[in-house]
Amino acid sequence: MPSQNKRRRQRQQFSYVGHRFLRRQDVERITGLSRSSIYEKMAAGTFPKQVKLAQQTVGWIEAEVVAWMAARIAERNDGTALKPYPRGTRAKLIECNDADVIGKGASR
Repeated sequence: MPSQNKRRRQRQQFSYVGHRFLRRQDVERITGLSRSSIYEKMAAGTFPKQVKLAQQTVGWIEAEVVAWMAARIAERNDGTALKPYPRGTRAKLIECNDADVIGKGASR
């Protein structure tokens, strides 16, 4: 039977999933957007906003960037998006609405 400390550590690991900060270069690499495109889209309200991490350091929340990418795929595919699956499995093309992709109550 796992000890209480081991169970506590396991719960803590799961609470951080998707809550990782990405630096600008990582966002550029993952999305394929240039620095100027990222900031233009942020100003237009069509890209996740950055989070101030330190006096001269910013980052983006990984889950928000991934959701933005999934929403672009859904737009292209008329509501069909790739949903992430656990490591070691392949993503499948499935039907979903905007609420599934961005976690809001809106649907097409």
